[in-house]
Amino acid sequence: MADDRLGTVQTTQLEASLWVLRLVGEHDLSTAPLVEAAFEPIEASGTTVVVDLTETSFIDFQHHERTHGLARRGETLLLVAPRTGVARKTLDLVGIPDLLRTFETRDDALQAVERHD
Repeated sequence: MADDRLGTVQTTQLEASLWVLRLVGEHDLSTAPLVEAAFEPIEASGTTVVVDLTETSFIDFQHHERTHGLARRGETLLLVAPRTGVARKTLDLVGIPDLLRTFETRDDALQAVERHD
């Protein structure tokens, strides 16, 4: 029987250099390999990533560190974490919105992406 609380990761490539990484459910050490695997093709293309945490019901500090690490290496990261969401509370506690651009909706984040023709 599957545990519905376990996190899932979905990646969507919208353009050659624009990805959406969507985390749904609970994300702790047990889902770290899923998140790592999802980031591999994104990192290989050197892109802009919108990380959507809207449907995340739990996320531990390790995942925030990983995301922030990508930004430190030069990836452009935009976070989607509504103020009323569970993930936003964790982000606020560790100060991530002060370090990375954080948006209320995915549409807001995508509108903020610099497009290159």
